[in-house]
Amino acid sequence: MPSPCRHDDKERAFQSLGGARVPLNRVLLLCIERELECWLMADNRSLQAVIARYKHPHPVGRLPDFRRPDHQIRRPKTELIRLFQRELGRTRKYVDRDHALILAKAIPDWSRLRRSDSFRRFAEKAARVRLA
Repeated sequence: MPSPCRHDDKERAFQSLGGARVPLNRVLLLCIERELECWLMADNRSLQAVIARYKHPHPVGRLPDFRRPDHQIRRPKTELIRLFQRELGRTRKYVDRDHALILAKAIPDWSRLRRSDSFRRFAEKAARVRLA
């Protein structure tokens, strides 16, 4: 099986949208290159806050501060699972459908998310927000 090609995927998507009579000028196709968890780990303040809630009254250990998350974290979801287990014990795992939104809501601002090249691209394309 050949490796995925974004150009071919884009062409198939536009063909399908055209067949469904969707106005293409109202469509933005955006390929997310990194997992959501990579973005969530770009700001360890939210990790600190969420883990502290679960761990109260015990202190949270030192959490990694990823300056370039897209380049430093190879498997973001696995890294979050490992981090949750280290801080909260083997029985408390990171579960994306439960914890991703909680972590996202705990992000105080976008200042550290701009460390992620893929998040910056997403914000600029999807929300038309410039994160210089």
